[in-house]
Amino acid sequence: MSATQMYVSMMMRCVAWFTSLSVVTCCVVSLTCGCRDSKERFNISVDGASSQLQPVVQQLDAYKARTGKYPLALEGLVKSGNLRAVPVCPKIGESCDLRYKTDDEQSFFWMVVAFEFEGWGYYLHYVSFEQRWQVTKYPPKFENLVSKNRDRTNRR
Repeated sequence: MSATQMYVSMMMRCVAWFTSLSVVTCCVVSLTCGCRDSKERFNISVDGASSQLQPVVQQLDAYKARTGKYPLALEGLVKSGNLRAVPVCPKIGESCDLRYKTDDEQSFFWMVVAFEFEGWGYYLHYVSFEQRWQVTKYPPKFENLVSKNRDRTNRR
């Protein structure tokens, strides 16, 4: 290896070392001086996901107002013209899975986003008769929601 090649190689190593040092420094500074804490990042992610899915909830309610029932699957909103495409899972944490389910009578729906955040599993879910988003460590059992909806409608 010539002296020029050795010099260029040494300079490239120095640049790489300084680059990695500056990245580490920036990360340490951002973590200690203004980077949001884990709970705040979690809340921002969940709020963003529920906001992203709220128009889907509104279209599900519009579908029921028009037909008297919720669709059996989210694809029903596309076929009816309520949505252009089946919604994708909003990005929360490391992984994400969007699910939708309705009871046999199609009188209520349950939409759930299963996601992992910093190594822990969570569920962001919406039940149409409760009309609110909730985050839980474990989702409610669908059979319990069916019973709760039946009790709620029998009281009317």
